[in-house]
Amino acid sequence: MRYLARDPHFDQVALLSLKEMLDNVMTITNSRRNQNNIETMVEGLDSDILVPFNRSELSHVMLNLVQNSMDAIIGSGSDDLWIKIIVEESRDIVKLHFADSGNGIPREIAEQIFNPFYTTKQVGEGAGLGLSVSHGIMEANGGGLKLVTTSSNTHFVLSMQKFREGCLQDEAAS
Repeated sequence: MRYLARDPHFDQVALLSLKEMLDNVMTITNSRRNQNNIETMVEGLDSDILVPFNRSELSHVMLNLVQNSMDAIIGSGSDDLWIKIIVEESRDIVKLHFADSGNGIPREIAEQIFNPFYTTKQVGEGAGLGLSVSHGIMEANGGGLKLVTTSSNTHFVLSMQKFREGCLQDEAAS
């Protein structure tokens, strides 16, 4: 929580452990996930991966995606509640797939979800800024945030540069 409470403009880009970042998000959301019997799986994080990023900003993006998943699946009426985070790593890029047991996002909504103030939540439950701000954070840091529209479930992909000794590539948004 202390990473999210800080003003991110004062944080510098640092080498962050994806394992630690995911552990922090899981700790913050643990109570709500347990309360609602949401099964959470993290796959593909066999070794620790380092990424150059602002800690507060990356925490914000990851937490926003998990909280959006929880909001969507808790209200779905289904008993099959799960969130799956799959880490996909290549030589220079790491992608984190955030998928959940939701029914996906209809095309007419998908075209608008990254627009500021667009929300499908009830009044008082969300300002419609989470995905817009998260998308902007990822792009400002040379990465990306995309919705996978071909999935039968709700599925977002974060992509960012991966630290390699002596070399950083600027291909994260691809």
